[in-house]
Amino acid sequence: MGRTDFARQKPLKTILEVMQGCSGTIVIAFERFHFEQGVEFPGGSEEIQQKNIHLPTVWNQVEAAMAYTLGQPLLAIADSKLRGEGLLEDGYDWFVKWLELTPQSLEDPTFLRTFQEWRERVDGFQLAKSRKAG
Repeated sequence: MGRTDFARQKPLKTILEVMQGCSGTIVIAFERFHFEQGVEFPGGSEEIQQKNIHLPTVWNQVEAAMAYTLGQPLLAIADSKLRGEGLLEDGYDWFVKWLELTPQSLEDPTFLRTFQEWRERVDGFQLAKSRKAG
């Protein structure tokens, strides 16, 4: 989605409308913020000094959460240097493919198998959606 897609209403409604017309979602998380140093839980008893933190845009969380809520097949692709948090963490009902975001990494056989498995789930979702509508 581009910035002009939000001209007529609030962004969350627009994202939801677009996603409701889809049969699958890919979230690509790349670095938006880089902090050389910072503090996690500042002032708390579990305060942690952090160094070299790479974070994606928060919109990745919104998009992934909407896809999950809509029951769509979700493939999250995340730059390997990012900090994994929320929906960009492993171990839940979705899969996050961590890799160095380069054109070559998208040609890797492991990635291509992951993408093909997601694509098969998308086809199944679309078929079920069509049967329900028909």
